[in-house]
Amino acid sequence: MAVNNNRIELEAGKLLVSNGDDIKYIYLLIKGKLTAYAAYGNYIMGPGSIICAVDGYYGIGIFNYVSSEDCVLEQIPYTGVSDIVSICERYNSKSGKIVSVSAKFVSELINTYISLMVKCRKNDSTFTPDNRVPKWELDKFNGFATIPAEIYERYFSANNAVAAAEIAAAARFATTLNDSCLQMAAYLGIDMDYVEPEPEPEPEPESDAIVLTDSYNGHDDSTILTQLKGSLGKIISYSGMYEEDADAYVALIKEFKNSSNRSGTDDAARRLRKEITDGFYKLYHAVFLKTLDDSSVPTYISMFLNFGYIDEELISSANCAALYRVCQELENNFYNEHVYTVYRWLRLIYNEEKTPSRNSLDQNYEDYVREQARLGKLDVREAMADREAKLDFEISNMFTHANKMACGHISSFVPILSEDTMLKPADSMFTTTASIMKIINETREIDYSLFYRSTVYANEKLGISREFIYTEVIPDFILMPCVGTYGVMWQEIEGRNRLSPARCMLPILCSGKLDSIMLNLFGRFRWELCKRIQGQYWNVLAEKSLTSEYYDYLQFYKKNHEITDAAKEKIKSALTSCRNNYSLVFAKDYEQWVVYESLGSSRLNKVSRLIFAKYCPFNKTIRQNLQANPAYTRDFELFERQRHPQKKRIETICRTFEAKGIEIPKEIADAREYLSR
Repeated sequence: MAVNNNRIELEAGKLLVSNGDDIKYIYLLIKGKLTAYAAYGNYIMGPGSIICAVDGYYGIGIFNYVSSEDCVLEQIPYTGVSDIVSICERYNSKSGKIVSVSAKFVSELINTYISLMVKCRKNDSTFTPDNRVPKWELDKFNGFATIPAEIYERYFSANNAVAAAEIAAAARFATTLNDSCLQMAAYLGIDMDYVEPEPEPEPEPESDAIVLTDSYNGHDDSTILTQLKGSLGKIISYSGMYEEDADAYVALIKEFKNSSNRSGTDDAARRLRKEITDGFYKLYHAVFLKTLDDSSVPTYISMFLNFGYIDEELISSANCAALYRVCQELENNFYNEHVYTVYRWLRLIYNEEKTPSRNSLDQNYEDYVREQARLGKLDVREAMADREAKLDFEISNMFTHANKMACGHISSFVPILSEDTMLKPADSMFTTTASIMKIINETREIDYSLFYRSTVYANEKLGISREFIYTEVIPDFILMPCVGTYGVMWQEIEGRNRLSPARCMLPILCSGKLDSIMLNLFGRFRWELCKRIQGQYWNVLAEKSLTSEYYDYLQFYKKNHEITDAAKEKIKSALTSCRNNYSLVFAKDYEQWVVYESLGSSRLNKVSRLIFAKYCPFNKTIRQNLQANPAYTRDFELFERQRHPQKKRIETICRTFEAKGIEIPKEIADAREYLSR
């Protein structure tokens, strides 16, 4: 990219502005063509287009702008929507043309919006579009297309202020359309966004790549497909299912394979998916129990248990082979002390090494048993000793619900693996232990307190009656046998033990961006853990906490004089897209905090930034690097002042022990190290 004064020459295929960038300039495209990429579609922009006018409305890039051919642009410093006036004044004779091009772009977005809405309603007849997109405004911009170009352009060329106001109005409406289109694209599983060309591959594989030993790397696909032929019949035979039930389920799968409308919303399609789903979990239960006494589980059974694979004709040969190969290396790719396949997890439940997860009514297994005993439906002692009853509880509650949620497309969910849901090759979708731990460790490097919990430490012999110390508890991640785009925050603690690991679910085949999915999950984890610790006072501002302060911020943002009008519009947009679910809004802000704010790139308003600085602090190095930035100075100073009393107290205890020649207890030493970060 060559810059000559305010003129930019951009070669074909080059990225000008990325989604998420701070908008410091707006550009008038003088020559050539650019493509604006979004998850829901892409748009060609020709001469006369104002690049980043839409993005500039909130000051954050919402498209990826890539040159389709060699381009010449004029670069104009941008501080707010009012700067659009400078373009109209500079190009006075062409201001009407610029307005016309802006309106055309909005018209194209409207067409996309309507197309996506139709698709969503085909999937779910109850789907409701974004209520911030009024029909009159849709009609207004569509109506511009019916006005003769010479009349339209002459009108807006007559007054620069009017032209600038219309461009700003188009930008505002386009941001609303963008929010709605992104929401519908996520619902439909559409992602057409720009993907930067990959660099030349390094000779060494990435640390989070799938691990295959030499013996399986060279496995011939034709040999694998021969072994997988007739998988459905083999799986059912292995399960020992009654012949009548087996025949009925085979008929359902055959009907599904022959269906041309597998994700349809009509009664027949819904009925088929429900019957397949009900049968799947019964089959899974039966197959699981058979494997307990099998020292050599067939690979097709492992594929069924870990990936939801059931029939070789439902997915491509290449994906069949990829699943087969990786099933030979499950321990290398999907096991460690924090990561479990759902099959391994259920074995731990059955062997009573883990307790069953809470059900959808927030009851743990013990609470559920006692309630059923009170109703006279079972005996407490027998139920607490019944391993198969615990397995049934886990499958019928956590497994069935979390599997559907992790998929991300609840209305069209079916638990069997099919090519319809595999938008990418299986090789590029595996959620491995290495990829999960990489994201966890990278996040902990920024938000060091993410998985720490405070607890009380006492040691009467050493004269310590009550001191708060900090313990890191990394969650358990359970990989659901599905293709999905969503992380599930199932429970933040186990039973009543506040130092037990949370339980989070991820799709074992991820069709979205895993780092974004996990950061959003971490945000929800922080929110739910705080709610659990605060109990009934989680939203009471008198009891200062992350949830109470953030709840108050969202409740009363309209009256908060510290928040600008543009920021208030952004909050309103976030609340609408999250259906007024405060935890989801917080999770989105958390992602911005970790990804952008940690680099000094402003994304949050000053009120939300202060809350994050207090309760989700960056590590010491990042704080020092950002200290000189006025946007963070006050926040970090407040954080240090609040932490100082406890830090000073722990330091005093440590110096006292050192002066007396007494070894500092590990718990106190760890607390000092934690408070020094």
